[in-house]
Amino acid sequence: KLGSAGLHGTLHSIFQSSDELPMLYLITCLLFLFAEHDAPQDQPNHPYLPLQLFGISLISTLIYYRFQQIYFVFLTIFSSELIALSLWSYKILNSRGNRISLTAKNLFKLSNFNLLCIGTPLWVFDMLDCKRVINFSNKLPGFFKGLTPHVVWHFTAGFAAYCAIACVCCARMDELNIPYEVNNIIGFIPVIKTKLTNRE
Repeated sequence: KLGSAGLHGTLHSIFQSSDELPMLYLITCLLFLFAEHDAPQDQPNHPYLPLQLFGISLISTLIYYRFQQIYFVFLTIFSSELIALSLWSYKILNSRGNRISLTAKNLFKLSNFNLLCIGTPLWVFDMLDCKRVINFSNKLPGFFKGLTPHVVWHFTAGFAAYCAIACVCCARMDELNIPYEVNNIIGFIPVIKTKLTNRE
């Protein structure tokens, strides 16, 4: 998130792409992970998928830079890829029946809830009513001064991405029959740990 820190810390347009393009690339990586989660070891399900996703990323990047000043273009690309990821991953997780654990499915639900039900509405609200939001946030006391919904969006979006990655890790271990357990840090951050011994 160095690019995001650069953009929000300086509000300089030079850092805009380093904030927004990684969001697109992360979705592309997750598409690959979900598509290959059930592949046998050393035998990819889709051998040409990395090249195809690289092409998609390249085209998305070119379109992004061509229309960088038109924010709606970025939103369209991001939303389209996000919808594709959500639908594809939902189909994959539910087509595997009992091979995919309830833990993986719950992590998927947690990811979507944080992104779609909390983060995105706050992001949209912040954009549509920016001036009033800033006036209100600047009046908050102490540590909370300047805390806009956009700040909360970053936390929820980051947590959603983390849960999605944890979800696909669980799905992969389910397919390989690797036992694992989930522990929560500070009560709500899931950490996946395998139960294999060093000999295994």
